[in-house]
Amino acid sequence: MGKHCCYAQVHLSPPMLDFMKALLLSLCLTLCFPLTARADEALGWQAYKAGDFVRARELFAQAGTPDGFAAACRTGLVLGGFYQTGEASVRSLHRALDDCKAAVAVEPAHVDAHISYAIGLGFEGKRLKKAKYAKASLLLLEDLLVVSDDYGILHAALGGWHTSVYEAGFFARLALGGKRSKARAHFERAVALAPEDIGVRYEFIKYLAYGKSDERQEALTEIATLATLPVRDIFDRFLLQRAQDIGAMIEAEDKDGLEAALEAATAFTNIREQKDQPAYPLEAE
Repeated sequence: MGKHCCYAQVHLSPPMLDFMKALLLSLCLTLCFPLTARADEALGWQAYKAGDFVRARELFAQAGTPDGFAAACRTGLVLGGFYQTGEASVRSLHRALDDCKAAVAVEPAHVDAHISYAIGLGFEGKRLKKAKYAKASLLLLEDLLVVSDDYGILHAALGGWHTSVYEAGFFARLALGGKRSKARAHFERAVALAPEDIGVRYEFIKYLAYGKSDERQEALTEIATLATLPVRDIFDRFLLQRAQDIGAMIEAEDKDGLEAALEAATAFTNIREQKDQPAYPLEAE
């Protein structure tokens, strides 16, 4: 028996060892957290669905689980991005980044936490007008493609990155390499992978609305499709309304109105006014 045990240990391949480590980690994450933590997560989602994002964030973080911290991070981005302004918005952004880091500290392979963290860094770069944050954001997202190329939300995040940089102007495109062609490719793959995800299609609609006449007409088709998707929570309804506002301006051929609608449809729109707030430190610093 002892010889067989040792033989098995010696001949386990590296991929099998990695699989076993991942399996053990998964079992630990399932079994090692108390039921109270899972209850906090469930209550957090109830609060999130009802639109009580402040309470939801606290309940998610209180759970202390990787999923809880990742959900707290996501909620912080929603709260600071659309429902707060000024210093409160910056504080929510920085806390969201901290919550994502907490999730990854417990579960290093938590893809959603990595994506939200990368998105948050992009917003911080927008606030500070520092290219290094945008570059770090893109690097993190592209690294995730190695293990999560079939994840629609990841491709939507990459599409959003390229759209944001491209729309920031010539010098941003020159410095960072944002391209509409790459944005389109990522969004098309994102929609193919997650056709019923409201957030994915919403970001694609914004990309199309920034485009030329034929793409704006395509945006109207996507907005009609968006309206048929199942709504999960109040934030989904918020996105649906913002998409309808974009569509109304496209139909009215109101260029200024469309610009305003797209601004209102984008998270952390006023964050550039808060550039004097302390910078969130990058990992390499």
